[in-house]
Amino acid sequence: MENHVKPLLEYTLFVIDLIYAGVLVAVAALITGSCAVIVIRLYRGQ
Repeated sequence: MENHVKPLLEYTLFVIDLIYAGVLVAVAALITGSCAVIVIRLYRGQ
C-alpha cells in the first residue's frame, strides 16, 4: 500500500509545483507588461 501512495504524493507535489511556477511566470509577465505599457505611454506623452 505504501509503495502505491508515495509516487502519487510525489506526482501531486510535482503538479502543484508546476502550477505554482506557471502562476508566478504569469504574474511576472503581467507586471512586466503593465510596466512596459506605462513607460511607453509616458514616453509618448512627452
